[in-house]
Amino acid sequence: MRFLELATDPALVEIGQKVVAGERLSFEDGVALMSTRDVLTVGALADWKRRQVVGDDVYFTNNINMNPTNICVARCKLCAFGVPFGTEGTFTLTHDQVREKARYAAAHGIQECHVVGGLNPLLKLDYFTTFLDIIREEHPQAYVQGFTSVEIDYIAQREKTDTITILKELRAAGLHALPGGGAEVLNDRIHKEMCDHKTGWRDWLRIHEEAHGLGMKTNATMLYGHMETAEERVDHMLKLRDLQDRTGGFKAFIGLAFHPKNTAYEGVLKGPTGHDSLLVHAVGRLMIDNFPHIKMLWTYHGKKLTSVALSWGVDDVGGSNYDELIIHAAGNKTVRGLPKDELVEIIEKAGRNPVLTNSGYWGTRWEPERSLARPRAEGPAAAVR
Repeated sequence: MRFLELATDPALVEIGQKVVAGERLSFEDGVALMSTRDVLTVGALADWKRRQVVGDDVYFTNNINMNPTNICVARCKLCAFGVPFGTEGTFTLTHDQVREKARYAAAHGIQECHVVGGLNPLLKLDYFTTFLDIIREEHPQAYVQGFTSVEIDYIAQREKTDTITILKELRAAGLHALPGGGAEVLNDRIHKEMCDHKTGWRDWLRIHEEAHGLGMKTNATMLYGHMETAEERVDHMLKLRDLQDRTGGFKAFIGLAFHPKNTAYEGVLKGPTGHDSLLVHAVGRLMIDNFPHIKMLWTYHGKKLTSVALSWGVDDVGGSNYDELIIHAAGNKTVRGLPKDELVEIIEKAGRNPVLTNSGYWGTRWEPERSLARPRAEGPAAAVR
């Protein structure tokens, strides 16, 4: 391991030896990794670990976002997407509009539907089960990943039942997997300051454990680059690692870069640097050793940084993400959707093998689909908002 011989931080040599020997890293190791100035060695070590776990395959999905509503009673300080009733620009998809989007996805070979939205008190369980029924009717081959733990918890409150009942109902209606949103940082201080009106981190973990018990796979996220410390980042990762030890139900860890524009923190917090983003994903690869995949979403970070991250432990660049609304509400300037061939280009320029998949990682080698029309980047959202 020549990169360990070149390390300028002695602590990284010992940590690197543990990684190569297959030993599990400690909280103290994680803090050392997250705090070091020798970031190149961290990146090289994460890249080595990535090769051991997944080889040179890099995954991507062809997906469309279906946000049911942006009306939200939580009003988290960190969020630019959710807005209260009466605000200009509010929307709630009708079921006819859901049908239009599902038909669009089927016609253009879009293989996954990503369903997340706000906490709208007018929407009850039957709205969401019908939402899923329509997707299944119009696009039966679609993989549906949807509903954060926060949404599951809120629906359960509205229905006066428990969250596992809601999970069972949504699963029966066609939901395959849960996304990782709503975790933020699994820490009391962060949740109290930034999002104290929504599901706490203990319930976030519990709901994911319930989903795993039902055979549903889920992702895990961490929102970083705001007020969290290195110690809090590492503690978050260890909580995920502990749950994965028990259930094995997580498929990917995803770092979400905080974008402060149009949130309560605009002008107060700056958000993460590229250095922060590379480090979070690299340390995630090393600390969460029982997660098969580390995903960097190009939508949050841009194509260039995502390409670099493929040499920092990352093996998934996210999806085509047609009609993405949530991060763009926070001022993100990336396009709202990339055709598959552009995602393939990112991967191949990094010297990796592209694998077209879905959030369950049922993947195949990439082959261009000449028979399908190339979707416009914006998708149908403008017509149904």
